[in-house]
Amino acid sequence: NSRMTRPLARLTAPCAIVLVLVAVVQGMLTYEDALKKAVDGEPDDSVLAAFWREHHQAEEEGNTQRIKSIKINLGALLLDIANGSKDRDSFMAMYEECEKISQELLAMDPGNIEGEDNLRNARNNIRIRGGDSKATKKPKSLFDDDEEEDEPAPARPAPAAAPRRAARPA
Repeated sequence: NSRMTRPLARLTAPCAIVLVLVAVVQGMLTYEDALKKAVDGEPDDSVLAAFWREHHQAEEEGNTQRIKSIKINLGALLLDIANGSKDRDSFMAMYEECEKISQELLAMDPGNIEGEDNLRNARNNIRIRGGDSKATKKPKSLFDDDEEEDEPAPARPAPAAAPRRAARPA
């Protein structure tokens, strides 16, 4: 699963065009079906691919409200999939992509709460899971009487907000 997720997390606009064409040929998930799977807690590579296709299509059409909605959902999905990944390269790429998408959303809609949440969670998870020793170091107890360094407790990634159902314009 993580072998497929890593390339999908690093997609650019030209790659998204290819995914749209592949989806038509192979009959991949629609955005609505992918959104349902994401809301039901079943994110996978096909869901991520459908979100990327929808993101690209919305940007091509220039529908600002739809773009904002998809950026929120895509950010939450990237966080959700990254949180479940054990492959450092994969989860770091997804957190970084979520950070980028959230910044784009906030540039369009400053103060967007979901965008701020996704951005904060992505940055926290980059710091925590990216190996920042300050983030995982536990302060020494005043009553710690041994001379050896205590093992830090494993850090848990911040949870993703659940993708929300957005009204799709006719």
